[in-house]
Amino acid sequence: MSKINNYIRNNKLNVATYIISFIGIVIYIIGVTTLKNTGTTLKEILSMSANYVTILSCIIVLVQLVAFFSDSRHKEYRRRKEVALDIAKQYAEISMSNMSFIQNVLSTYYDKNNVLLLEKIIAKEEIHSDRFIKSSLEKHSSFDEYSKVFLSGNNEIPLEIIATQSMIYSDILNLECILHLPEDTQKTMANLKFKVLVYDTMNTIEYFAMAVNQNVAESEMLFSSLHQTFIKFIHYMYPVICMYNIESERFYKNTIELYRNWFNEKNEIEENHKKTICKAQNKTDKQYAKGKPL
Repeated sequence: MSKINNYIRNNKLNVATYIISFIGIVIYIIGVTTLKNTGTTLKEILSMSANYVTILSCIIVLVQLVAFFSDSRHKEYRRRKEVALDIAKQYAEISMSNMSFIQNVLSTYYDKNNVLLLEKIIAKEEIHSDRFIKSSLEKHSSFDEYSKVFLSGNNEIPLEIIATQSMIYSDILNLECILHLPEDTQKTMANLKFKVLVYDTMNTIEYFAMAVNQNVAESEMLFSSLHQTFIKFIHYMYPVICMYNIESERFYKNTIELYRNWFNEKNEIEENHKKTICKAQNKTDKQYAKGKPL
């Protein structure tokens, strides 16, 4: 019985065709028998049979077309979900580790006594309504000192911070290969390795955003799990993106687009949640007012 159920589930198009054909044949036999009993001539029966077969064939073709398009949509939906799962897995295994490491290095460098300070400052900056270009970055004074880290030739992050965070993340920068160098050179190389990781991670994020924006992957499925880490990281990387885009958003276009889409969606969800809470509170207040004793 289970084999039959599996066959029907996996071959719905064929099963539907068989059923319609069988019903059509049964109706045809009954019809021909009825016509014979009523004295209809053979020529008339053959003519009506031809018309009947044509109509039945059209019905079968129509059913097959509908089933084909339905199956195609189903397969496309499954494919997009599978792609989304693969991308989410890559995001979790590679990108999230890199993103966390980068954020921790930058936060510790900004204020080692309060590693949450930089995140709070960045979160207050309303960058979602700005263009990701150099002139927009200049409007946000809180990014001034922080942005210098990403300038070419700037190697200000202490070696100790990069080395410590790298060890926490399983020697993510592979700093063992520079231990034989003088300490000043180690610091320079560590800063360079850190910047290379930043740009590599941004390229990976751009590929991720491209897949989501082009509907290759299921956006809603990814949004629920990944939007918070993605949006947070783009806040950290705002100076990097703006430095590349001198006058127009030429670089990281997909990342910028996905950031705006997900940020707006997050805000909409939060606004709807607030409205729901307010309605529930107002309803409770009204019920309390009605039941309040005089």
